Amino acid sequence: MWDTRNGVVITATLAVVALCVSPLFGLLFSLDSGTSDAPPHEIWNVALFARSALLNAAVALAGVGFGAVLAYVLVRWNVPFRLGFLALFALPLFIPSYIHALIWSRLLGPSGALGELYRSVSGNDQLVWATKGWWGTIGVLVLSYYPVALLIASAALLRWDRRHHEAAMMTRGPRAALWLQARYLRAPLMVAGVLIFFLAFSDFGVPDLFQVHVYATEVFIRLTAYLDTRGAVLSSLLPLGLGLILMAILVRLLARVTLTSGDGRERPLPVHSLGIWRYPVLLSLSCLAALLVLLPLGHLVYMTGGWAMLGRALAMAWQDTLSSALLATLAAVFAVVLALLGAYGCVRRLGPAGPWLRFVPTLMLVLPASLLGLGFILFWNRSGWMGWVYHSGLVMVFAVAARWLPVTFEVLVGAWSQLARRQEEAAYVAGAHWFNTFRFILLPQLAPALRIAALLAFIFAFNELTMMVLLSPPGVSTLPMRIFSTVHYGPDSLLAALSLSQVIFLLFPVGLLIWFSRPYFTDKLEPETCSSCAT
Repeated sequence: MWDTRNGVVITATLAVVALCVSPLFGLLFSLDSGTSDAPPHEIWNVALFARSALLNAAVALAGVGFGAVLAYVLVRWNVPFRLGFLALFALPLFIPSYIHALIWSRLLGPSGALGELYRSVSGNDQLVWATKGWWGTIGVLVLSYYPVALLIASAALLRWDRRHHEAAMMTRGPRAALWLQARYLRAPLMVAGVLIFFLAFSDFGVPDLFQVHVYATEVFIRLTAYLDTRGAVLSSLLPLGLGLILMAILVRLLARVTLTSGDGRERPLPVHSLGIWRYPVLLSLSCLAALLVLLPLGHLVYMTGGWAMLGRALAMAWQDTLSSALLATLAAVFAVVLALLGAYGCVRRLGPAGPWLRFVPTLMLVLPASLLGLGFILFWNRSGWMGWVYHSGLVMVFAVAARWLPVTFEVLVGAWSQLARRQEEAAYVAGAHWFNTFRFILLPQLAPALRIAALLAFIFAFNELTMMVLLSPPGVSTLPMRIFSTVHYGPDSLLAALSLSQVIFLLFPVGLLIWFSRPYFTDKLEPETCSSCAT
């Protein structure tokens, strides 16, 4: 049936394709004008690529496992202060990964608190295995990106249909209900795993600090040190092919996973009563949060050297903070709107949209950010209106929105898959217009996923560094650019103060998420209020 929604979906589909394909055209045009003197075995370092893929697969598995367990405990158990713990465990996502690496390398180093404690207990000089090599890299990357799985799994559990849970409890008991929830979480956790894998794969700051040579570093060096654009583009064919293969597998697997579809009514799922285990679990969560979140944040505060340095950092970087906030807001809104309509057409198979549309945004996450920035420069830096878009700085919004469009797209594809088509059909039969159906029936049910998608897009856009270095016009700087320059040319106290100011600023969107999530965290216990039902 052709109606207004087909036109809206076609417009959104064309916008997604144009936004994501434009830098690829710029890079393809650069292949004709450049040459590479590097031999093929240096351009395509298969052994290095395999080691990098293995490292990031370990990061994805560990991050998804840890985030999923935390999400289940905080959403489904009646632990005190569940919402506060959810916000606290999401805080590491607001700190750039290279700042995580810097903090943990100082904590575990010879003069760090944990390093001295380890030396006094074991007699060794330092935690070499934790400050260098694979283990340190994997640990820091997991601590940096596990909140992605935590937030996605939490949003999925909050939309878990109560009817299915009650049916499983009445027929086969708590174990069947737990197994049913595990099967339900397969789709969002697979999406989270793919996102964490690509985020870790494109991260070269942490491996560089921990002295681990990865494929992303090789591509970045070839582009910046050797000025070999053609070689960098050709080197990116390996991760590009891997990304397309992973997305094809993911789409095939998700097509076999049947997600529950609600009827539009809010049924907050009651939580499990832990009985006498409630406060031991609270103590365990408190210790875990203190070790993984409060300890590095406390060390960051300690590194500032006092409130005077923090005030100096805020006075120095307030314009950079406003620039980052404005850019992140515009990019997040643009990405969420495109993902909302594009994912709707992809799930409902309207117009030209379909499963193939999920492959297009993935290219933006697979390719290195430096190559994407170069592609946007080559495509938009021309005369006429395209030149106006480039010189006005609007290209930065396009580039950052395209970079993090896959995150919002995958989150909203999962959310749309949970909404039954019969809701729209019933509204059409009743004579409702498509826009009213979309606004008053569908969007309210997507609210948790929309908030998670907007928060993730805002945070990643705010922390974007590589593309901003390439695309920012003269005189325009962002807070990550200021922090990155301080890493090389400033004292540690100023670096810590700037990083702490970034965390303080990003507490505002966290506060909004907590405020809107309050109705979902009312402790309504299930009828089986016994400690044996804690499973």
